[in-house]
Amino acid sequence: MIGKTSLDIIKSIKQNSKSNDDLSIIFDLLKQDQSVYFPDKEIFCLEHIINRINSISNNNEPSNNQNSISLINNHLLYKIIDTIYESNKGLNHILKNLKLGNVLFNVNYNDHDLVNLLSSTLLRIIIQSNVSLSDVSSEKFIINLLKCFNLQDDCQNAENFMMNLSQIVPFSSYISKYDIFFLLIKTKLLKVKSMIEHEFFFNEKNFTFDLNIFIENMKSSDFVDDNLLVSAFELICDGYVQKSDKYPKEILDKAFNKCVEISTKKHIVFIECLKCISNNIELKKLNDVPTLKTLETFINDEEISKIMNESEIGSVFFYSMENNIEVGYKYHEKICDFIKSQNGNHQDVLKSLIQCFVDYKELDVLIKYFIKVDITNIIKDEQSANLLINQIHNLTGYQLHELLTANKITKDLENIVVKGMHNVNTITFIQNNRNLQDWLKNSIFKNDVLKNWEFMYHALNLYSNSIIPNISAEEDAIESYLGELNSLVSFAKQNKNLNDEFYYFAMLKTFEISIEYDVHEFDDIALLITNFIDNVADIKPITTFFMEYISIINNFGKTGLFIKIFFQNDENLSHFISNVINASGNDIYEEECFVKDLVKEIVTSISSDEINENILYLLTVLPLQCFSKHDKQVVINSLKESSCYDIICKFLTVPTFKSSFEKLENFVELFTSGKEQIGQLVWNNYINNINDDLCFEFISSVFNKFDMKFLKNISSQNVIELVYYIIKTSHGIQKTEELMSTLVGNIILLFSEKNIINQKDYLLLFGIYQIDQNNSSINQIIVKIFESKSYSQVESLNMQTAFNLYAAYCHITEKSYYHIIPQFFQVYNIAGSNCEGLNLFLKHQTIEQNIELIKTLIEDINPTYGAAQLSIIKTIINGFNKDENEQVYCKIFTSLLNKLLYNINLVDGDFLDLISNIVITKSWMLKQYTLEMMIPFLIKAISENVNNDSSLQSTILLKSLKIVSDFVNYQQYKLSRRTHLINSFIVFCMEFILQAQLNDAEDLYKSLNRLIMNFIDPINIINSNSNQDSLKSNVLAYKQELRKYIYPIMLKYINTLCINYSGSRISIKMVNEFRNGLKLSMYAIFDLLIKENINLMYNLLDYNGKLYFKKLYKDYENEGKWGED
Repeated sequence: MIGKTSLDIIKSIKQNSKSNDDLSIIFDLLKQDQSVYFPDKEIFCLEHIINRINSISNNNEPSNNQNSISLINNHLLYKIIDTIYESNKGLNHILKNLKLGNVLFNVNYNDHDLVNLLSSTLLRIIIQSNVSLSDVSSEKFIINLLKCFNLQDDCQNAENFMMNLSQIVPFSSYISKYDIFFLLIKTKLLKVKSMIEHEFFFNEKNFTFDLNIFIENMKSSDFVDDNLLVSAFELICDGYVQKSDKYPKEILDKAFNKCVEISTKKHIVFIECLKCISNNIELKKLNDVPTLKTLETFINDEEISKIMNESEIGSVFFYSMENNIEVGYKYHEKICDFIKSQNGNHQDVLKSLIQCFVDYKELDVLIKYFIKVDITNIIKDEQSANLLINQIHNLTGYQLHELLTANKITKDLENIVVKGMHNVNTITFIQNNRNLQDWLKNSIFKNDVLKNWEFMYHALNLYSNSIIPNISAEEDAIESYLGELNSLVSFAKQNKNLNDEFYYFAMLKTFEISIEYDVHEFDDIALLITNFIDNVADIKPITTFFMEYISIINNFGKTGLFIKIFFQNDENLSHFISNVINASGNDIYEEECFVKDLVKEIVTSISSDEINENILYLLTVLPLQCFSKHDKQVVINSLKESSCYDIICKFLTVPTFKSSFEKLENFVELFTSGKEQIGQLVWNNYINNINDDLCFEFISSVFNKFDMKFLKNISSQNVIELVYYIIKTSHGIQKTEELMSTLVGNIILLFSEKNIINQKDYLLLFGIYQIDQNNSSINQIIVKIFESKSYSQVESLNMQTAFNLYAAYCHITEKSYYHIIPQFFQVYNIAGSNCEGLNLFLKHQTIEQNIELIKTLIEDINPTYGAAQLSIIKTIINGFNKDENEQVYCKIFTSLLNKLLYNINLVDGDFLDLISNIVITKSWMLKQYTLEMMIPFLIKAISENVNNDSSLQSTILLKSLKIVSDFVNYQQYKLSRRTHLINSFIVFCMEFILQAQLNDAEDLYKSLNRLIMNFIDPINIINSNSNQDSLKSNVLAYKQELRKYIYPIMLKYINTLCINYSGSRISIKMVNEFRNGLKLSMYAIFDLLIKENINLMYNLLDYNGKLYFKKLYKDYENEGKWGED
């Protein structure tokens, strides 16, 4: 623009307006210096731009003019406006003339960068300037604006844009207008949703708005689809939950009915609206939203039923019952007819139906209906039957007896009821109900005709758990029982059915309950087991039979039959691993015959090259004690060519001394072929058994192999590492002294003869220095290396080796730590804290030198080298001794914690282990101030690591919980009158675990649970007097004091569970984990409190909290309270 006048520029801008090139000219003009005299150029430019925008004729609708559209979607336009306002903010008189609609109706909302630019420039300027625009306040304007906005593909990127726009355009004034209401919902923006909820439920100044009238007048519209109706209902539900005191719950029923009424596909909206209620914990508690009348109207609408498919009918029934149990109770016949027509599908509907009757305490009524009608196809599959079986415990003893003695009860239902009676409640009912006992005895012993073997098996199970434990030891009672058993065995023989799997289950159960008595009529049990294998093909009953009667099968030597089936194919083997190996404890390995047959099959499989993942898994999990020495040798040799090093190492932990890995001729090759871990394990085994002649012979042969000739010709770094390892592990063993002397002498001689010590020699040099720091020859060689060149010039294949040698040099020449510490910082990232050279150096420092070093490190601790600094600090602290300098050591530890508060990200699991060790073994380092400081320190360590990986978070949290548990167990006398510290930590952890969403939340809750239990009942109440009465009084005094201050923990627990988490990232599953994970510790608090404390806590809660408190206390009385029984 040099040489142009202002008139020339104006002319150029005007001429280029049609092509939008005027924007570039304006932008250049605004950015240039004062070489062109153009007074008030900002005013001219802004007026020009606003005139161009205002010239777009749209009548509050998008323009068809491509040049206009191009102008509005040009990023430069908004940059110009922003540049103008940066230099001159007094232009509001021009800006107020802007027709903003011409921008908003033509902008491309799919261009997210443009939308963000528009929001951060033009909209921001209008808001900050407090300019009132005349064309943005009409209802028509807002409707058309929202229609344009909702054309975009991804609304979520426009959240900030919409919020800025809402400060200019009065959306809130028109929310009660239906078109605008639904268009706002269609944006799917959370902040818009919150704005609507605020106007509907929280705006106390909006006296004119009535949600009842709004719902009554809701009507369908061209752009209001069914999805929008569901979203509208969900919004009303969420608002109601947050402000339930503003409207009665009937408002939800009214909204539900209206949304369904004006929808296109009524059944779809009906189902989706019911889902909204089901997914909201607070609404589900109401149980009558929507009302029964509303649900009945829909269920009985035949026209709607005709257009629904089977899946939709199932969903209507399911969600209706989920929200109102009366539906299931009243329409159970209709629902059963539907389930029967589905041939076993829609188990969710059956489950919900059963739950309705359970909640009504009338499950027996439903089962009687099942008896009345043929429901065989409903419960024919195992999953459907289990739905009913799992609820049988809800029946009373009277109801059970009435059902079981009903004349028309079917075989399937009778089996289900009897199978479902295997629970603590029902067994107790039987033990206290004479009628049930008589029925059970008669069913087993007094039947002339066999019902079925499945029933007999389950009945025998019940009998063994409920009646047998109470059989009197009197001779008459035993004789009567023995007669019953003999008659039962005789009856079984007459009704033998070798093709029925339950025949075998029942017979072995009979044998099991009669094993202590002299029953004569039994068939050969071994033959019975063999027949079972011959006649039952399904792997599931075979596995169940094996698990239930493994001891009997083992005693009769028949486990091999089952093992062969389990190893028949990979599918069977996987099933065996999941349902036997993984489902059993270590007791299963006490079954000698089973272990022998299992190991035999594994060894056979692996020696015949049948190595697969399942076999390798078994080798991993089976205890090593199960394998004989020969078996281990076969396994190790079979895996020789594999990469299963972990399994090989496991089997070598108990040596055979005969496998290929353990032979002398293969020993060096282990190190040269990358199997150092195995080689080291083999060597350790021989060293640990050095008193055995064969082992000593092996060790001697290895030492003799490393003669002068061998050492001179070593070219492999791996072999050098082998020699180093042998020197390191053999040092100090009396039987190797002579061998070591020869080997070390040869190495020293070798080094003495060398003119140049190369980098391969460094490892052996350091190895010899480690075992003898006074060897002048080695010391001279080390000093010579570092006197001839600086540390940075010393080349090495391994930085750690070079550093270790340098540490030796510093010790030999008595250098200060100033020489070695900077070098350690460099090597730390590679070597880590396991740096032998540094440890050796620190070990030989005086107490005063180490104190000076640790003080310097603490003072200078920083994020760059903090991990390395902390590593040295931990090493020195581990060497602290109370008798040396207690006061100084205490101050050092306190200053370390203070410093780490400002570098908290340096705190890791190893440092927390150090603290835990101090709490237990060096408690003298924890003065009162330090102990009190520890809780906020740990809280910060946990919370500040929130951006790190979840594994580190969990580690820090678990170890912090352990530290505080150690506090309350070992330092409770220092916590006197300091319970608020522990309370604050526990409450913080409760909130943190729930919010952090860590994968191992279950383990974290267990650890927190343990802390709370220890807090209530520490394992080490301090008692200087050995008198038992004095100890009891100390315990009593501690608990009396704690009762006054324990409230925050339970209050936090209850309040957390009373919060509505809908719409948040906290799921129902996470809330349940929180509830169940800490339930036992809440019971422990109830154990601690007395009546006055409980009443006080109750009064501290709000309405919802009190309701939950009552439920929790009732659960405590039923499950957690200590009883005399």
